[in-house]
Amino acid sequence: MYGKFTEQYPTCALKFLYNHIKQPDSRKENAPFWDGRAVCRTGNCVSAKLIIDHINDRQPTDQEDVVVHVTVRGKCTHVRTADELEFNVDMPNRRQLSGMQHHKTGDVINTSATSATEMHFSKLGQLQKDEVAAGNVTVCQTPSILSQVAYERRMSERLHPNAVLELDIARKCWQSSVVGPTIPGYIQQLGLQPFHVVFYSEQQVRTYVDACKAGDAVIHCDATGSVMSSLPGQKRLLYYCFLLCNGSLPVVDILTTRHSGDWLHRLLLMFNSSVRRLTRGRVVMPKQVVTDFSYALMSAFNGDMTIEALYTLM
Repeated sequence: MYGKFTEQYPTCALKFLYNHIKQPDSRKENAPFWDGRAVCRTGNCVSAKLIIDHINDRQPTDQEDVVVHVTVRGKCTHVRTADELEFNVDMPNRRQLSGMQHHKTGDVINTSATSATEMHFSKLGQLQKDEVAAGNVTVCQTPSILSQVAYERRMSERLHPNAVLELDIARKCWQSSVVGPTIPGYIQQLGLQPFHVVFYSEQQVRTYVDACKAGDAVIHCDATGSVMSSLPGQKRLLYYCFLLCNGSLPVVDILTTRHSGDWLHRLLLMFNSSVRRLTRGRVVMPKQVVTDFSYALMSAFNGDMTIEALYTLM
């Protein structure tokens, strides 16, 4: 409603004080379908009356276009003139993000490469001259507000506030939805002390086996941090990705707080056991493994997963 109002009257950010929808069994025959009252958030400024009438003596349905009758009383008192450097207001001339606009803004920040600061300056450049003169900054919320919106949106989509329990719920969901004849699910192992999660599906294992049988399997492996909040009492959590060069397909992903070579080797042994389940006990090996100068990764591959060449790159 405010979005349509500000198209015609962009100087004031409204604060609604009264909203009433006529009930189907109401005996007030001449009452409108919706009646709203709003005032400018800055204080002593304009007030607005908004009314939506019935359509052919019936209530509007969802997604139906309606006509909103708006009556504005008063005059905007906080439009900056050329001689004024500043003016005092009771409250900031800005509405809070709520409803669908709150969700859409959070989704844009979380699903794109746009940061909260970049979105703020992008919206700042879209302000109309009347909005700038009146200080109506509803369109360009501050970076701190946009960051909070993105955080709240991420939290609303979480299955559980505890990361370990959330992963356990996801493991059960994937086990029911990702059905494989031999290896069901996607989270194949989940542990707490030390914290570790091993991700792969049967389709990934089959792709790895086919590449090894073709003789051109090249695995790139590396680790990175900052993918998950730290866990109390445990070391830094790292994400290990083992990527099949042909097609850039991950064959196994690992999250763990222990980074020794023997520990990573044990986790890879579990992946190898799944490989043997698809090859009827036969051992298949990649042609090459490419990694950086990580002793833990090189040690992990020098155990059970014997390969022709282990390449280390800067």
